[in-house]
Amino acid sequence: MQNLHWFLESSNILQYLLVKDMKRIHQLDFFRGLLILVITIDHFFSPHNVIRKITDGFIGWVSAAEGFVFISGLTAGLVYTYKANKNGSKQVWKGIKQRVFAIYKYHILLFFIVLLLLTYSPLMRDFWSPTYLAAAKEPITTLIVYGALLHQPKYLDILPMYALFLLFVPLAISLFEKKQHTLILSLSGFLYLLGCLNIFSIGFKDHYLISLGYFNFAC
Repeated sequence: MQNLHWFLESSNILQYLLVKDMKRIHQLDFFRGLLILVITIDHFFSPHNVIRKITDGFIGWVSAAEGFVFISGLTAGLVYTYKANKNGSKQVWKGIKQRVFAIYKYHILLFFIVLLLLTYSPLMRDFWSPTYLAAAKEPITTLIVYGALLHQPKYLDILPMYALFLLFVPLAISLFEKKQHTLILSLSGFLYLLGCLNIFSIGFKDHYLISLGYFNFAC
C-alpha cells in the first residue's frame, strides 16, 4: 500500500509536467498503434497463420483489446486534465458531451450500414445473418432498442463502451484533484467485479433483442 500511495502521489508530479507544456507522448501513440495492429491481425488473419499464432492470446492479464482501452483511458485522462486546468471543468464537460454525441452518431450510422449490407448484399446476408438475426427479422424494433443501447450485437458493442467511459472522465478528474485516489480505485474495482459477474446480462440471455454485447457497460 505504501508503494501504491507513493505512485499516486508522484502522479501529481507527472501531471504537472504534462499540463505545464502539453505535448504528444509518442510512447503512448506507439503502443496504441501496436495494439491496434495486433487486434487487426487477430480479427482478419486465419487462426493457422504464423503471425497470428504469435499475436493471438493474452499478455499477462490482458489481451490487445484491454490494453488498447487502458491506454486510451490514460490518454483521455491526460488530455482532459490538461484542458480542465487550462479552461476549467465546464469546458471539459462541454467537450466530453460533444465527443460522446459524435460517438453515438457513428454508432447509429454503423447500424444503418449493417442494415444496407443485410438487405442488398446476398453474400453479406448469408454470412452475417446469424450474427445480426434481430436486425434481419425486425429492423425497426431493433433500431429502437439499439438506439437505447440495449441491443449491442457482435462488433457493434465497442463504441457505447467508449462513450460511457468518457462520461466518467470529469468525475475521475474531480476526484483526483481532491486527492480521493482510494475512492476512484474502489469504484473501478467495483465496476470490474460487476463485469466479471456479468450481472447486466442475467435475465436477458435468451432474448435476441436485448443484448449488451461482449464489451458491455461493466466490462
